[in-house]
Amino acid sequence: MDSATWHQAGKKNFLASGWHKNESYSHVLPNFRRMPPKSALPELSADTFRSVPVRPYSAESFRSKVRLGDNVDPVVDSIRRLYPSPGCISPPGQRIFDHYERSTAHKARDAVKHAEVLKQVQIREAAERRLDAAKKRKMQKKIRQRADDLRERGLSLEGVDEVSPVSTPEHSDEEGCASQGAQVHIGPTMTALRVAIQIQSHLANPPPVDMDSDTDSVSDDDLIRDAFFDSAFSSEAELSAVLAASPQLGRLRLSDNRWLSSGFLSGIGVMLPKLTELCLRGTNAGNGAVVTFVGACPALRIVDLSNCALLTDASPVGGLRELREFRCARSPRAATSQLVAGLKAAKRLEVLDVSFSPNLGDQGLVGLAEGCRSITHLCLVSCPQVGDEGLSALLGVNSNLQHLSLALNPSRLTDDGVSRAVRFIKRVRYLDFSGCTQLSRMLPSAVARHCQYLEGLSFASVADIGDDQLRCLIMKCANLMRLDISGCQAISEEGLLATMDFCSNLQRLNMSMLPNVSDNVVGVLRKSNAGCIFDRHASNFVDPDDLSGLPRVAGTTVVKKKKKPSRKTGGVRSKSTGGKKSTTRRSSSRGRASRS
Repeated sequence: MDSATWHQAGKKNFLASGWHKNESYSHVLPNFRRMPPKSALPELSADTFRSVPVRPYSAESFRSKVRLGDNVDPVVDSIRRLYPSPGCISPPGQRIFDHYERSTAHKARDAVKHAEVLKQVQIREAAERRLDAAKKRKMQKKIRQRADDLRERGLSLEGVDEVSPVSTPEHSDEEGCASQGAQVHIGPTMTALRVAIQIQSHLANPPPVDMDSDTDSVSDDDLIRDAFFDSAFSSEAELSAVLAASPQLGRLRLSDNRWLSSGFLSGIGVMLPKLTELCLRGTNAGNGAVVTFVGACPALRIVDLSNCALLTDASPVGGLRELREFRCARSPRAATSQLVAGLKAAKRLEVLDVSFSPNLGDQGLVGLAEGCRSITHLCLVSCPQVGDEGLSALLGVNSNLQHLSLALNPSRLTDDGVSRAVRFIKRVRYLDFSGCTQLSRMLPSAVARHCQYLEGLSFASVADIGDDQLRCLIMKCANLMRLDISGCQAISEEGLLATMDFCSNLQRLNMSMLPNVSDNVVGVLRKSNAGCIFDRHASNFVDPDDLSGLPRVAGTTVVKKKKKPSRKTGGVRSKSTGGKKSTTRRSSSRGRASRS
């Protein structure tokens, strides 16, 4: 048949046309019909590989050469690929000695390492002791120099007896605000020690620079008590003079100083243009103070305007582009949706606390989510207008959030909405849902599934959480160290005892107001988990209006009834009465006790 295809040959049956026999298809379908193989496969058995020689670099060959050398039995040589060589099998007694030698050598190495580490620790401690002694001598030398300087100026030396260091909290700023100027921490229970030194030594007549000192700024060790403190901080004129003479000041904290007027606080920004931290918490700061320091201090990073009753408009704070931390809690008239939405210009905002703000709603959180995507600490306690929409919008763009507090929000937040928002913050370390009574069983499951790096969790007063939800949280969140389940009335003793077996890292458990858990079970938990603190202030919920549990009500007195002394008759018969029972009285001491 020629090379024409079967349909050109006019035959409808393509098999009868012989197309598969054509030479053009020989390289494509050489075995159109399945044929048996040319030779049968070898039978696999124990004797299959006896004829296969051992490779010179194989493990069996190496072991046999090490153990037996070149004198290897040919029979053993032929079957050692299937079975271990007898030379590789050591007797049980020799194994014990080998294990003892290895363990002894391991202990010796550990002892040497431990001795080296201990020696390094001793050297480090000795160096630290020498450094501390040098610092102490240096501090005493400075104290003597300052005292001599005060005597030369003719100032009073009353109270110059000790150094009073002022501890200031450390902040994780990248550039370090402490290097930009001195620090002033003025509280209601102490006087500003730093400013007195600035007036007496740094401003009036600065002492010669000590070449051995590490920094030129006044440290905490250079502070000396003086009678000037009380006079300087009893009037705004003296304090204004101190601040005006320190234009390089970097941090200023005037928290809870309500004796300062709003006019004085309004002029702080003009006197201190290089401020990076300003705390006016609990003061009489008004709208003028906010406008002044925002315009005069563009480098501000930390601002605290909490509990400022006179503040009604804090929206100018949104103009601070370098803002990192902003707190405006308990300032209900100032913390509004307009203020929070205006903070979107602060691209590096990390901490936001607007707790107890009834005028804050979803619109402010949605506007904030348009620009701020670096928030790590968010506190929205008792914000009744915040709902699921604003929370999901803000958490969806801040996946690095580590602290979230939504306590006391029982109105607009729903169980489904919070469960959907939680899935965005998988790196969160602390969650607080205390007082959110509307939350149910969906949220604990979502937290256990998405927030496995949790270290602190509070579900206080969430009554629907039961044994299954608690077990899921404990088993999934392995790093959990603090847990608050107060008021979770659905938790039972059996579920709590079974769950505590998985709490390896738990350090504190608050379990107050659990009616299904007895005090005996709490005692058992405290004994079996010595590394965990169990807080239990009350076993049941007590209504604050119910005074039946009190021993007495105010304005009334409780009169105790006196018990009459009772006499007991004994069963001893007297010989003189002819077999009648003789009456016995109590002893005199017992009778006196009963009459009293």
